[in-house]
Amino acid sequence: MFNNDLIFVLDKDYDLNINYKNEKVNLPWSIKEKIQKNWEENGEKFTNGDIFYINRYDINEKDKMIKMDICNSTYDHYLYTRLKKEYDEYSCVNLWSGAVLETADKKLVLGRMSFQTVCEGELHISGGSTDKKDLNGKTIDYKKTMVRELYEEMGIDINDKNVVKDYFIKYLKLPSTKEVELSFGILYKINLNITFEELENNFNKYIKYLKDNVLEVEFTKIYGIDKTKKGIEETKEKYGNRIPAYTIELFLKECEEN
Repeated sequence: MFNNDLIFVLDKDYDLNINYKNEKVNLPWSIKEKIQKNWEENGEKFTNGDIFYINRYDINEKDKMIKMDICNSTYDHYLYTRLKKEYDEYSCVNLWSGAVLETADKKLVLGRMSFQTVCEGELHISGGSTDKKDLNGKTIDYKKTMVRELYEEMGIDINDKNVVKDYFIKYLKLPSTKEVELSFGILYKINLNITFEELENNFNKYIKYLKDNVLEVEFTKIYGIDKTKKGIEETKEKYGNRIPAYTIELFLKECEEN
């Protein structure tokens, strides 16, 4: 199930078939005990809510078909997998959706995660886990996830034509033991009508609003990375392992278009 590659490039002809079953993953008692112990040690600042667990997925490049079987698990299972890195058939592979933002002046955008998240201090693209709020019957609306996270983290309304030029699904982030977490991401590309300076000004106003109203801040700062191989390599050297490996691979694939 795990891959060497982190990023898979999609085109418009791919069919993404997600099969959701409203049943909880069955774990042996030995794993449940480890999950509980890890939660007692590391779960104090988190809420143990429901998450989606990817039981199986398959990418058929010939027929351009991606199939995914999903059931339910809980955040303590995800946290255990992420912190302990004991990758096996019981590892929690969660489903998330996010976006690669490119500004009008060719900057790729990263946000610094707040202390309230398990990724504290890391630099990430906008995105987050799908959950039951994103269910439409038996269908998981991963676009809804992306839209929600984009607004919560950066204050961007996807329907604001003054800010957002266009958007479309472009990548899959694949589970890989190169990473500290075994996640599967459905990633959109969003082209903005505004420069990074304008985006940063809007973001700072949004963060002030969140703080003034005692609301959760997920990104504490944003960064504009030059959409060049040199710019990305310099960013990797400067921030090191604070940037996930998939993000570097993702940004380099964006540069290949230039």
